[in-house]
Amino acid sequence: MDRRRPPRRGSGAAHRHRRLLRGIGEREAESLLAAADTPTALFCFSDEMAMGALAAARHRGRRCPDDVSLVGFDDIRFARYLDPALTTVNQPMEDLGRTAVALLLDILRGGQDAPRSITLPHRLAVRGSTGPVRG
Repeated sequence: MDRRRPPRRGSGAAHRHRRLLRGIGEREAESLLAAADTPTALFCFSDEMAMGALAAARHRGRRCPDDVSLVGFDDIRFARYLDPALTTVNQPMEDLGRTAVALLLDILRGGQDAPRSITLPHRLAVRGSTGPVRG
């Protein structure tokens, strides 16, 4: 009988990756917000990075969106529950997966020689983290 405990939720590689992205977002936003010519908006590579950027803005006493607007990318399930709710770019995840599998099958069947670029439609989910600068 295996007496090992199942891994705790949030203890795996995906959790470490999300934590790393938040740390990078916080560090880079801290650097940008410490500059003499501070930005009024930050567009982050991912929602996790935006979460870190939000922490950096708060640490510097900046209000979001009054002093700095913040936009993420991915529209993770927690983005809408942040305070303020995160404006983000929503990716069509099911379509991404479906398209990737179709391309892979095409390559495996010998029908695709050169890589090609496919752009799927994205949607901007405007929420509370963006707005006109009031400060």
